[in-house]
Amino acid sequence: MGGYEGSPACVAGEARWSHVPPADRGCKQDGDCQLVSADSCFHLVVAASAAAAYEAEHPCVYPNAGMCPPPRLKAVCEAGCCVSAPG
Repeated sequence: MGGYEGSPACVAGEARWSHVPPADRGCKQDGDCQLVSADSCFHLVVAASAAAAYEAEHPCVYPNAGMCPPPRLKAVCEAGCCVSAPG
């Protein structure tokens, strides 16, 4: 499959967001991490140093994205890895 429309751009973005390498999640403190959102339904947490690449290339926005509430999460560093936590 490849994102909502199945285009090459959606396929590439979805692959990148689905397989985040450990280096892009590495951290020492909460400030090293950033929440990245494609739309209200789909988000991930990566190292702030890698965030721009994920913001530039994300899966296509799904038509029902407006139905999801905004994420109530924050980016935190846990055991050297950026993860999401209730915010």
